Amino acid sequence: MNLSGSRAYLVGPMDRVRDNGVGWRRDLIPFLQELGIKALDPTNKPIKNHTLPGVAREEKKYKKHFKENKDYDGLTELMKVIRHVDLRMTDVCDFVIAHLNLEAKMCGTWEEIFNVNRQKKPVLVVIEGGKDAMPDWMFGVLPHKHFFGSFDELQVYLRGISDGTIEMDSRWTLLDQTLLENL
Repeated sequence: MNLSGSRAYLVGPMDRVRDNGVGWRRDLIPFLQELGIKALDPTNKPIKNHTLPGVAREEKKYKKHFKENKDYDGLTELMKVIRHVDLRMTDVCDFVIAHLNLEAKMCGTWEEIFNVNRQKKPVLVVIEGGKDAMPDWMFGVLPHKHFFGSFDELQVYLRGISDGTIEMDSRWTLLDQTLLENL
């Protein structure tokens, strides 16, 4: 399988969505695991060390506390750490799966997408309302064949990439995990 051992970072709004962005990620991860893909999930950050212990699993609680107490210095420090960890995941992933809901006010999602795009990695976007709902600007940023109207369409594409029935374009640069383990 072409994608076995690869890492997908799961990008999408968290701050201003009802389920904190957890639902679609939890639904998609078993499928990715079936293909041997490791999911990097910002709602369950895979971090070893952290300057703010426990934050990875309780970000929303901390952010709410800082805002309620108008502790903007505390919020700034927290968000710097969160942003650093999330952008680090864009660095180590092999590709991104982004879920765009244009009704949600997103900020970090866009930065993560543009960061990965600058690295010339695949950014696979599931957009509410389908390809026609994608902002026009994005057609000049990403290949439209990487835009999907549903997670089912995305899964068909990933299966095809994984089993070789869909050819990988030049954005797919996967490192040989066996060689990496021997470094």
